[in-house]
Order: sequence, then structure tokens, then C-alpha cells
Amino acid sequence: MFRENDIVTFKLVTGEEIVARVVADTDTTVTIYKPLTLVHNGQGMALIQTVMSVRPDQELTVQKTAVVMSGLSRDEMTSAWIESTTGLKTPSKSSILMG
Repeated sequence: MFRENDIVTFKLVTGEEIVARVVADTDTTVTIYKPLTLVHNGQGMALIQTVMSVRPDQELTVQKTAVVMSGLSRDEMTSAWIESTTGLKTPSKSSILMG
């Protein structure tokens, strides 16, 4: 089970790969916030809004029966999700911050 605020990647039975922040995780469902779908574009990978017809700030519930696999997102994907949903860039782990 995931913890609240984990950034998680879900592979759905439909083949879509979704990245989202976990709000709640039960035995049968996961409630997520700002789900984004991973897609290929001409320059590589991109994240786009998963459901176009709902408010982007609405929490959504995913039935676990629709999920083939899931796990904590890679650091690069977590950073991309944060940037896409907030506009904030997270520093690279290999960066040395001097002040």
C-alpha cells in the first residue's frame, strides 16, 4: 500500500501509464490527485492531463482491478510531475547547491 503524498506510477489494463500523487489507498481503490499520462512526442516523453473532461484539481478514484502494476515513480518522473502540476523545478540530486 502507498502512503499519502507518494508520487506513484500506475500501468493500467488499457496500457496507459499514469503518474499521480496518492491521496488515499484502500484494499480496492487508490484515490489520486492530478493524474498525468505518459506519452511519446517528437522530442521524447511528455506528461499530459489524463482525463480532459474533469477539473484538473479534482481527486479521482482508481479501482485496483484496473491496475496491472504500480510502484513509486523514479526521481526524474517525480520531478517532471511536480514541474507539470506546480510549475516548480526541483533541483537535480547530483547538483551541488552553494550559498
